[in-house]
Amino acid sequence: MGNMVSPFEGRFTQNHGDKGGYPGHKGVDIAPPKPGQVGMPVYAAFDGTIRVLHRTAKPGNKNSTWAKGRTGNGMLVSNPDGEGNGYNHMRPLDHFSVGDKVVAGQLLGYNDRSGNQTGPHLHFELWADWSNSNSDYAPEKAFAKFGIDEGSAPERTSIAPVKPSGGGSKPAAKPSVPADVVKKLKAMGYKNPDAGDVEKYQAWHGLVPDGNWGDRTEAQYQEVIRAQNATKKMLGVPDNWASDGYWGATSKKWAGYTSGRNGWNNPHGYLTKKYINNLKKVKAW
Repeated sequence: MGNMVSPFEGRFTQNHGDKGGYPGHKGVDIAPPKPGQVGMPVYAAFDGTIRVLHRTAKPGNKNSTWAKGRTGNGMLVSNPDGEGNGYNHMRPLDHFSVGDKVVAGQLLGYNDRSGNQTGPHLHFELWADWSNSNSDYAPEKAFAKFGIDEGSAPERTSIAPVKPSGGGSKPAAKPSVPADVVKKLKAMGYKNPDAGDVEKYQAWHGLVPDGNWGDRTEAQYQEVIRAQNATKKMLGVPDNWASDGYWGATSKKWAGYTSGRNGWNNPHGYLTKKYINNLKKVKAW
């Protein structure tokens, strides 16, 4: 099977049907960082070959698409050992075709609202035999085997886009990252920041992950810093953690604590407009 990479960063919400899922649930569900988010990046869990692609499913579609009983956009990949992995409710990148090779950590596409789902998420499956859609088994076993938490940040692999068949222009180069942005990303814990890390930051904060640190990304960064500083003013919250512009585990922890202490109904500590408005009401913002 080779090494495994977490396919999607977010909140683990549903087990495989044999253990904790609803009857017939063929995989696991990972919801995006914030409820309702679409356009979040999906990465290849393993090396493999693309066997099936589907890009035209509409929201609410209940007809089978990339496999029997699967209703959304998605992709089926076969591994070198004959196993398979399926990605549902995500639109594959346009340059992919059946037969293309992918490597673990390569960007495959973005989650969407396609198919039969109650809220945006990635539905991820593992099959013992890539040609048999009924050979599914609990992906939790693979996550445990490789020491990966469901919903953890993927180890991204940069792969140049495939040149269109029949010639055409060269793939566009990845955008360069300005020195001031590199400094900001390093403060967040990124070791050698590049455009891929900008994409990760953007995706986690609900922005379009294009790798360009533009005005919208900078505004989000400044809003996070302001929210962190405001949260540190609240009773019981330590003021010695860094306001680094990344709304990660520590920020969510203390925002959740603050919300619970004040009855704001945000136990997971999401950075929402409601949370910001509550900070403004108590004049912490």
